[in-house]
Amino acid sequence: KELYFASACHELKNPLTCLLGSLSIMSNKMKFEPELLEEAEESGTMLKSLINNVLDFSKMEADRLEIESLDIDLRTSMQKVFDISEGIGSKKGIKVFLDIDSSFPPSVQTDAPKISQVILNLLGNAIKFTDQGFVCLKMTW
Repeated sequence: KELYFASACHELKNPLTCLLGSLSIMSNKMKFEPELLEEAEESGTMLKSLINNVLDFSKMEADRLEIESLDIDLRTSMQKVFDISEGIGSKKGIKVFLDIDSSFPPSVQTDAPKISQVILNLLGNAIKFTDQGFVCLKMTW
């Protein structure tokens, strides 16, 4: 099972990496509807993160998982997650808000891809189970 997950994920990552590279080139050359290309790039990046999570799962099973802990600008990471979630919410007619408290530090030490995926999943579920109104990601310290 572990070998299957690892192989499948590596097979998925190759065309996804190519797709992300193509989107990046397109966004540099094409000036119309740049926000659509940016959203496609961000969604592809999140998909790549999901694939990496499956790889991490197989590493956990084999006791080989390593957690990254780097100083990052979590505000910027959450803005990217928010941008994707806002697009998902607008398709359903749900407003999505991002509220970052002024006391939130400019840099925190964490595993950026993992925390982004957790927050994306939480926002996705909040949007999915909200029939009307809004969803708000509030960041406080």
